Amino acid sequence: MAAHRRRSLWALPSAHDGAELAVQIGALARLAGTRPFEPHITVVGSVPGADRAHEVVHRLSTATGPFTVVLSEVIDTDEYFRCIVAVVRPAAGLSRLHRDACEAFGAPVDGFAPHVSLLYGDLPAGERERLRGHVAPKLPGEVRVDRLALVDTEGDDTRAWSTLAAWPLGGA
Repeated sequence: MAAHRRRSLWALPSAHDGAELAVQIGALARLAGTRPFEPHITVVGSVPGADRAHEVVHRLSTATGPFTVVLSEVIDTDEYFRCIVAVVRPAAGLSRLHRDACEAFGAPVDGFAPHVSLLYGDLPAGERERLRGHVAPKLPGEVRVDRLALVDTEGDDTRAWSTLAAWPLGGA
């Protein structure tokens, strides 16, 4: 029997907003000597039930229309995948999507801290603070979310991650 790989459910920004975020993610990665990654908001970090994941995400994408989130501030943490993040202000569309996804997958609903990661890494606090200053004034204040993606996020090497499928929100 094959081992189950880690899959995550991501909410993806529109092409325009994603391109703006990708520029900032790329710039920070160059400054920190790390790798860039696709801009996203993690809705469910580890999707259980891989055998029915595509069906569930397709159903969620059809039932959820596009929505806008507000990036409220840029912070840094000592967590590798949250080294520097733009905090997403709570929004009805994203909160409902998270709740519906967790219920559909049987995953815990609590502990959701929506954000857009801008840098992955294990950096000292002073370096994170210095790097954070490079990005904060350049971020869009609002981000339009218009797609969901099921992503293979097995392991820490983002180069090995791959989008398994993506669906437009609202079934458009």
